[in-house]
Amino acid sequence: MNNLASGSKTMKRGTKRKVEHKIPKLKKSTIMCQCGAQILLLPDFKEMDLSLEAHVSKHRKNDKISEVEAEAILDDLIAQVFEKIIQED
Repeated sequence: MNNLASGSKTMKRGTKRKVEHKIPKLKKSTIMCQCGAQILLLPDFKEMDLSLEAHVSKHRKNDKISEVEAEAILDDLIAQVFEKIIQED
């Protein structure tokens, strides 16, 4: 059994094989939260709303933010969604 088949990342000559997992930049199909999270745009408005609410709920729970701050984050995300829609036309 050769080194590659055994799951090793070392090739036969002893050189390391460069393994990169690149995450494609999804600029057109995502919006960016102020926390840095990229949120995938969904074609269904109900699903998109659920996705945004879920993200804001994480902020409420993890960051212990007020309802006013949570609403501001949600408003910003919704504004970005509409901006993307306008740009597509």
